Amino acid sequence: MRTLIPVKKHLVSLALAFGLVFSIPTSGNAADVDKTDNKAPILVSLQIEKSSLVLNEITKIKLIIRDDKNDMGGSIYIQFQSPNDAPGSLRPYVFFSTSGKSYNSSKKENNYIEYTYLISVKAPEWSGVYTAFQIFMLEDSNGNKSAFNLNQKCGNVNAAANPQALAFPEVIPECNINFTVRDLTLAEKAVAAEKAAQEKATADKAALEKAAADKAALEKAAADKAALEKAAADKVAADKAAAAKNEVNKFEELIERIKNLKSRYPNNSQLTGMEVKAKVLAGVLGKNLGSTIPNIESINLWLDANESVWKKTQKQTINCIKGKTTKKVIAVNPKCPAGYKKK
Repeated sequence: MRTLIPVKKHLVSLALAFGLVFSIPTSGNAADVDKTDNKAPILVSLQIEKSSLVLNEITKIKLIIRDDKNDMGGSIYIQFQSPNDAPGSLRPYVFFSTSGKSYNSSKKENNYIEYTYLISVKAPEWSGVYTAFQIFMLEDSNGNKSAFNLNQKCGNVNAAANPQALAFPEVIPECNINFTVRDLTLAEKAVAAEKAAQEKATADKAALEKAAADKAALEKAAADKAALEKAAADKVAADKAAAAKNEVNKFEELIERIKNLKSRYPNNSQLTGMEVKAKVLAGVLGKNLGSTIPNIESINLWLDANESVWKKTQKQTINCIKGKTTKKVIAVNPKCPAGYKKK
């Protein structure tokens, strides 16, 4: 049997060059690693889902490996001998591989574990018969390695560095190891071309629909954003208008209050000065909400404090009526005479 490591390097290079490596999901460990056993992994079964393929058709290889209580290690490489007339890029072998610990499932028995791999493969782009040649570089967690000569009746071969007896000698591998690739017939090419055209039309339609949906989504997002911004701006404007109206109302109430106080205390020079001060605020109404309201409140507080004093110390004037007769009363605390009512 040929040395495995150089072949591995050669095949990895081919895989990178021609995209023939296919990865599958990892299922995880089925049992704890038992490093007291050192049996090399063996082949139980290799089955190709379809033995007759057309160019570029996808199929699967089902591979079952048995090992002792170790976990499986690195990638598995399955090598097929190419047709004699295959171009140099496919000669002398093509191969398919797993990637790392990529078994799909595992089954634990008393003295071994079986690992099942489902490897997706794509038929090479060259018609002819491809003959299974070997599986190699299978390794468990103890470093035990095995290779399988598929062209020698699926034989198990121990490829460990130090020769060991094969594990589970009672196992006879079951293999369906060859596949044929053929070109499409004219009828199949026509069907394939029609299918490709339909798929392209479907893809183009989907792309157009997606573009239209994306455009509609962008337009809706823009419209929603504009609506939100307008609502926010309208609220700011409404709040500002309400604040300005409130300011005007408070100013008018203040002027009316001073007017009423002046009628009650006509000789009060303080009120006259405060009235002038209040009317100065009219020039900034609606322009400086941050200062006008505090000034109005400040004047009202001043009036509150002084009005209580004026009631006790200053004469007030009130008008009293009785029928068609009007009488003016001036006093510190004026009251209408008997029979008269305050106008």
